[in-house]
Amino acid sequence: MNKTARNILIVGSIVFFLGGIGFYVYSNVKMAMKFCYKISGLKITPVTSGKFNLLLEAKIKNRSDFSVKLKSYKFNIWINEILVATVNQNLTQTIQNLAVSTLNIPVSIEISKLGAVKFNQIHSLAVLMFTQPDKFIVRTEGVVSGEVQGVTVTDFPIDISMNYTEITAPSTDDDICKNF
Repeated sequence: MNKTARNILIVGSIVFFLGGIGFYVYSNVKMAMKFCYKISGLKITPVTSGKFNLLLEAKIKNRSDFSVKLKSYKFNIWINEILVATVNQNLTQTIQNLAVSTLNIPVSIEISKLGAVKFNQIHSLAVLMFTQPDKFIVRTEGVVSGEVQGVTVTDFPIDISMNYTEITAPSTDDDICKNF
């Protein structure tokens, strides 16, 4: 083998190797940005100091080889198409690679800001939650921002709608991606 052919072979091998690594990183970053999620819990605390608190629990399944670092989220929380709260939070939370992680979303609703009509609607919805849980729809719509392998992802859209029966139903981590 002459020197030129050997150099071409070496350079070609290096380019092929780096291209393979680049494709692997690119495909895993893309996969990390297509994680699956679902609301897996809803806890309501008693009314205190003119407000009541909800804790939404979301399960997030990351099918990528890379972890995702969440840095912030901003969500509108709707119950049966009634906007009940806006949540805007900066945080640092890691969504583990090839695993399911839990994100707790605290929602504080101030009764004085609801107005009498909205408070009555929410009271009716609370009754509906226990009498007809399949008609009590919780929707979390907004954006998350974070980082995957040094690549910043800003305002990644999230939109989850589930009824109370689905939220409280027992499920496995495999169920998270059934609709994706």
